[in-house]
Amino acid sequence: MAENESSIEDGMVYTCDGRRVAQGADIHRLPKGVYIQNGKKRVVK
Repeated sequence: MAENESSIEDGMVYTCDGRRVAQGADIHRLPKGVYIQNGKKRVVK
């Protein structure tokens, strides 16, 4: 696995502007918005 691939699947949660805001799958505790986790966009309503 390449270094870039491991960083994509690290479980970290980022905002659209690239700020790391959380770690793990618990994004539902974050404020409403669009986040990126494991290379996929996630929406918290």
